[in-house]
Amino acid sequence: MTLVGLGLATVVAGCGASPSAKSGAGSAQNSTASASRDELNDLWSQFQTLADRPAVPLTTNLGLKPVAGFTQADVDALTRRAVDVLKRGIQPRLSKMDPNKVIDYVFANQYDQTTFKFKTDSSDYLAGYSSDWLAASIYQKTPTTAPKVVKVAAKVARDSGKLDDGTTAPLLRVTVQAHAAQLVRSASGKVPIVVRRTVQVSGFKPRGGPDWWPGILADTSPYGNAECPLYDGSKLIPLTDPGSLRKDLAALKISLGSKGMVPQTFGEPVSASKFRKYVNKTCK
Repeated sequence: MTLVGLGLATVVAGCGASPSAKSGAGSAQNSTASASRDELNDLWSQFQTLADRPAVPLTTNLGLKPVAGFTQADVDALTRRAVDVLKRGIQPRLSKMDPNKVIDYVFANQYDQTTFKFKTDSSDYLAGYSSDWLAASIYQKTPTTAPKVVKVAAKVARDSGKLDDGTTAPLLRVTVQAHAAQLVRSASGKVPIVVRRTVQVSGFKPRGGPDWWPGILADTSPYGNAECPLYDGSKLIPLTDPGSLRKDLAALKISLGSKGMVPQTFGEPVSASKFRKYVNKTCK
């Protein structure tokens, strides 16, 4: 819409305008474009300063303790699965992989049933639009360096659910959240996109077995990226709009500044028609 508007304005201004008027309009446009670039570069500089925090280890040693009805071994089993998905989901190699194999790689150490359930639920959740970005960081240009994890938080909780026979049983949930900063190339030089990804692993029998496998949910809040490429290819692409980057900068300050885990609600599938309308309106 912006390009169409500019094109019409240029045509209208050019009809009957004097050479000096044209020159003045061009100078104003150049000045506006230059100011926008300067503002974008300044915002990316602030973004870089915010993301330039000390690296923290992403390990299974998160200090999580068992809850009633479960053992430390149960907690550790689910923690290992969550951390494995998080680690594999931020590897630069994902950006070079066949898109059809990305989630299989991220979930390589999970049960087949777990992977299948994640794929189907994620597709439903995003009304059929690309959903790999929920668990995988895929960039338009493959990063040349590894990401830096700058914040990690985790929690363990007991819940209840129904078994296949309808009986209620205790359920263990382990949730691990990580903020990872990845430097990527852009018109403003190398800039950081920061991904906050939350992975929750749940199971009645956390250590699994022939008839038992844990469920895994993942959700992602990326900062510094354009929104629409996520829905068409799951690509993380640096923002070029100062207004959007300013909003992401403010949101990232809150996310990184929060003590412990940023609350995460794993949503139910949205109305497909409503989501399509949202995407069409937002990304036209």
